[in-house]
Amino acid sequence: MATSVSQIVEQIIESLSESISQLMMLVIVLQERNADPPPQLPGGVSVVTNSAETLQTVANQLAEAEYGEYPDIKAQILEAAAAVGESVALLRAAMHHLNTSPDRAGAWDNLVKACKTMSAKTIQLLQIVYGAERERVFRAAQRALEALRGINPDAAASDPKNFAAQVSEAATKAAQLAAYVKGKAEETQSPEQRAALEEKAAQLQEHSRVLVEDANALLRTPHDQALKEKVAGDLDDLRTTIDQTTRLLHDMDHEFDDAHDRFLDNSADIERSLAELEAGGLDSYGEDILLTAKRERQGMDDLLDDLDRGDEEGAQRALAYAAGQNQKLAKLAEMEARVLPAGEVAKRQELAACQRALEETFPAYEQAARRAIAAPDDDAAQDGLDAAQDRLDAAIQRLCDLVSTPNNEIGAAARKEVEDLAKMREAGAMGDANGVSRAAKAVVQENKLLCDVCTGQADRCADADPERQRMILDNVDELQRLLPHQILAAKRALEEPGPASLAALDASTDTMTEQVRATAEVSKTYPELDLLEAAAREKRFLDNLQDAAQAGNGARVAGVAPELADNTALIGSLAREIARKKDRARQAQILESVVALEKLQGPTAADAAALARNPGDAALRQRLAGETVQMKELVDRIVADCDAELFRQALLERGDLHNMKNSVDVGDPAGLADATKATVRDQALLVPLARAAAKRTEDPVRRKQMLTDIDELERLLPLTVAGTNRVLADPNDEEAKNRLRDSIAATRALLSGIADPAEYDPSAPRGGGGGDPEAARLKGMMPALMEAAERAARNPHDRMAQQRLQDLLDSLPLDALDTDAERLARLLREADDALTRMTEAADRGDRAGTDAAAADVRALVDKAKAQARKIAAASGDATMQETVAGACRALDRLVPAAVEAARATAANPRDEIARQRMYGTVGDVRDQLAVLADAALGTNETRLRAAAAAEKAALARLRRAVQQGDVPGARAALADVKKYNGQLCDESRTAAGGIRDPAVNRRILDAVTELERLMPVLDADCNAGAAAPGDAAKQRAAMADIDRCEALIDQLLADTRSDAVGLAQLENGLLTQMQAHLKGRDPLAARDVKQLVATQQQLKEAATREVARMANPRAKQNVQQALAELDRLLPLHINAGKAVLQRPGDAAAERALENSTDAMRAPLAQIIATIKPNAANVAAATAAREAALLAALRAACGRGDKPEAERLLPEIAAMNERLVKLAANEAAN
Repeated sequence: MATSVSQIVEQIIESLSESISQLMMLVIVLQERNADPPPQLPGGVSVVTNSAETLQTVANQLAEAEYGEYPDIKAQILEAAAAVGESVALLRAAMHHLNTSPDRAGAWDNLVKACKTMSAKTIQLLQIVYGAERERVFRAAQRALEALRGINPDAAASDPKNFAAQVSEAATKAAQLAAYVKGKAEETQSPEQRAALEEKAAQLQEHSRVLVEDANALLRTPHDQALKEKVAGDLDDLRTTIDQTTRLLHDMDHEFDDAHDRFLDNSADIERSLAELEAGGLDSYGEDILLTAKRERQGMDDLLDDLDRGDEEGAQRALAYAAGQNQKLAKLAEMEARVLPAGEVAKRQELAACQRALEETFPAYEQAARRAIAAPDDDAAQDGLDAAQDRLDAAIQRLCDLVSTPNNEIGAAARKEVEDLAKMREAGAMGDANGVSRAAKAVVQENKLLCDVCTGQADRCADADPERQRMILDNVDELQRLLPHQILAAKRALEEPGPASLAALDASTDTMTEQVRATAEVSKTYPELDLLEAAAREKRFLDNLQDAAQAGNGARVAGVAPELADNTALIGSLAREIARKKDRARQAQILESVVALEKLQGPTAADAAALARNPGDAALRQRLAGETVQMKELVDRIVADCDAELFRQALLERGDLHNMKNSVDVGDPAGLADATKATVRDQALLVPLARAAAKRTEDPVRRKQMLTDIDELERLLPLTVAGTNRVLADPNDEEAKNRLRDSIAATRALLSGIADPAEYDPSAPRGGGGGDPEAARLKGMMPALMEAAERAARNPHDRMAQQRLQDLLDSLPLDALDTDAERLARLLREADDALTRMTEAADRGDRAGTDAAAADVRALVDKAKAQARKIAAASGDATMQETVAGACRALDRLVPAAVEAARATAANPRDEIARQRMYGTVGDVRDQLAVLADAALGTNETRLRAAAAAEKAALARLRRAVQQGDVPGARAALADVKKYNGQLCDESRTAAGGIRDPAVNRRILDAVTELERLMPVLDADCNAGAAAPGDAAKQRAAMADIDRCEALIDQLLADTRSDAVGLAQLENGLLTQMQAHLKGRDPLAARDVKQLVATQQQLKEAATREVARMANPRAKQNVQQALAELDRLLPLHINAGKAVLQRPGDAAAERALENSTDAMRAPLAQIIATIKPNAANVAAATAAREAALLAALRAACGRGDKPEAERLLPEIAAMNERLVKLAANEAAN
């Protein structure tokens, strides 16, 4: 045989398929860009056309040599080979057209079509050649059967010559069939199929041999009946084996049946996927590799799922999908190897090995999958599929490990989640429950992966850029919060199909999709941000090097110098990467500074080492100082020329703009107000950076683009703020919301183009109308805001500049939209800061600073008192009103005393008695401010618990009113239920946002949703029940609704753990309140004692319920020990309070009360940290325990108890060390 089918297939794959596939990828990417033909393109086309001509020649030879006796098959091969030749001419003509035609877009289109034609004709030829080989085998079998059919053993006696000829012909044809089958076996990749074919070929040869031997024996003794029967049996054996062989071949020969359709599907998939590749450039395909790996694994998982459900067609589709993704993944591995730098030989070899592993492993997986699909009840087949999937998964993971970086992982997870969200939307709209379930599972998985890697990114930038860390974590939190809502929206679309549920699913999917993309964008690393971090490190290293050299510390210099060298090299690498995006003049500026910095680093380190050896050398000291300044200036110049600060500020503003849109979409007015303020601040800082960057730009077109878009940003901002105000004034105004969304989208597009010329969009909307009076008023404020922002940015330590910027931000109309609670919280924070500034100035002897801070303290405390009174009056809570009034009276007395004490200290900072008096009175002021905060604000847990208690009380009133037929009473109770239910739902959502466990988070949000949906049902049923107290059915319906509300409230308290934690926080606040009232001899102290006793009893009951739910024995023990400690300390604390009342003005009694308060707080913090063990609560518990130990130490020292003091000291040291470690860990994270 001149050429086997396996050689033909190998030649097609090696000579043409790989080269045309590579050419297809290159051409489609270039077509998307409408780029100039690259130099390597004609060479790639030549490889393809030469291989195709070789294929045509081989196919013609095959037709002549192998199929001369089959004219029809020969004609088909020759015709298909000629079609391949025609496609060669088409491809060459398309390449020539591209090089000569002015219509480049049309020429690229022709080239893509020519590539597709070439692939299609190649596959058609492959089908015909493979079909010809199969047809030849079947025809050989048919001829052998026809030859056997005419043989009669009786002819050995009557016509021996003809009998011998017939047997010889049949045996020859059977042997020829055996040879064909053996050749087929050699080409087959599957070991099982090869063994089966080899067995049939051997049987055919053996039966032919036996037939000839027995026929010859019969010719010698033609009347031997036993031999006649034996020959007849030989004929039957040979016929049976031929039939079995043809059936076996028929079952396994489907490899190329649908090759053309698969090519068309794969070609479309390549076009779609390569459109995505264009966005990432051609420097690396790592993100696309990870995404394709996720898709292939999805197909593998879907196949198993379909098998479990008995869906054979679905399993076949999943297998075909996985096959396509595996093919693409192998190709991407090859492409990644090609774009690696020349020096990365080992990685290139490993990528090639991964490509081979994928190509070699998948056929076995495919075969195992087909067996499992064909025999779903065969455990061995299912086990074989599991094993094959494990091997394929390992090959995929090997490739993923090579290209995994945070950016690649973020990009791949985000793109996969967006795909899965689209599938969930589509399945929900079609009522496909299985599709929704499958997509939801994938979304949850990718959401967790994305959140985990983004959180890791936030941790890494904690020190260098805390503002960006906050933005990343906020986006991650929002992504986690939205997930259960998305799943619920899809579930409702299935359960309640209709326009409303589908519109809700669309809106939810759009919001979630944008959140995924925004989270990925803000979390990725960028060379500009890395450059900012490296620049800050460079300056620290230079300072450390100079300080160590001047101190004569040679060892320190030797340690810092290599770090400086590595960091300088990193700055150079990052700057060169960024410079590629700049115009030629800017590139030259950046490279000039980089070269100067790199050249200066060595001499600077050398001079530092020399100065460390001789610290008294004044000339050397001066030269090192000059070199240090020069290096810092070069670093600043590189950062400025790379527009790194501009890039960072644009990224932050884009993030805040996304938060604005997200707040509009989900109906979050507070979030919208906060995000708008942040956007205003961002833009105030960005505009000066952008104008400076535009001035540095040599390219006149780019400079004009930037200046035009900066002007457009300034025009849009007042419109955006005015749009926010309109939406906040009427959250149901859809037109206002859409206008605001348009402004946000336009601003985001402008920012992208300003920060990166590659992102400039000439089609983005610019210009537009005005005429909005509010926008005009806001626009008038912008110049002052910009000026203040510039001054604050230039002088970060200038408090007046910072305050001026804050005052301008606060003067925006948005400030009036803050809630009363938000305004009070801000005032309390500012008052506390003013108190700190006052005491620090007094300690320094800075009288002017003391007076300035004192004036701030007075003004801020007055505002805080007024705000707290307003909140208390609106609450209708007599206890709150009484507490707030008492704190305000105390502040009226304490603030003047604190100011006078601070002035006395400033006049004579060495007067320790005056200083102690100042800190004592300032501490009393802070205690009263804390009383205001606890009474008027509370915590999330205390507010949630209070709302739950109020709603349950209203439900109890409602139950009585319905049972008694009290319609007015029922209506009044219903109004309270709805009021408190709104508060409870809001606080529960806030609590859910701080819970990382997605199952608990989802349970809370589901309960909130059900409570909200119950309200109209409760209203209708309870009104009906109250109007008909004798109607048993209506009463049952109303009681069932009330029971369900109470159960959901209890569930929320349990899932948020707000009952015990809220009570512990409430008791902690009562301790502060009681101490302040006792020291001020306020009659409210008696009420405080009663509340403290009652609250501790409630806490004991609630915490005991929490213990019953705990699985961790250590946690149970911690809570139980804390409760026992509280029981022991409470009477002692009450006695300490009595001592203060009995001995007014006694400093020792007041100190004892303070020590007792600290002692009580430690077990309370322990309870909170055990029930909600987050980092903040654990640190607070450790700090509270250390404060309690210090209080005990003070008491022991006060009574001269040396043994007790010595016992406490090691405990305090250990607790302090633990607190330091916690703080270090928090800082590291």
